[in-house]
Amino acid sequence: MNRYDHTSICEQSHHIAYSEMSRDLVSGKSKTHMKPDVANSEFVIYFGTSPFDASFGPTAMVEKMTTSLVERNFKYAVVDPR
Repeated sequence: MNRYDHTSICEQSHHIAYSEMSRDLVSGKSKTHMKPDVANSEFVIYFGTSPFDASFGPTAMVEKMTTSLVERNFKYAVVDPR
């Protein structure tokens, strides 16, 4: 039986990716939640989640991303193994 719960879809994959990408090799500390600077970035890679996927209504990034997509040469990619 395959089972996907809320955290499998919405949280776990991007928290793990952020943690692995930000891990300090000496202390072992890492961040599990990051927000990209969409207003000043040319390209952003999202791991495990898309800002345009519905979760609890429109995500906080949708307005910033839409503005950047329309008014600038902003690009983004989503890595999602679902």
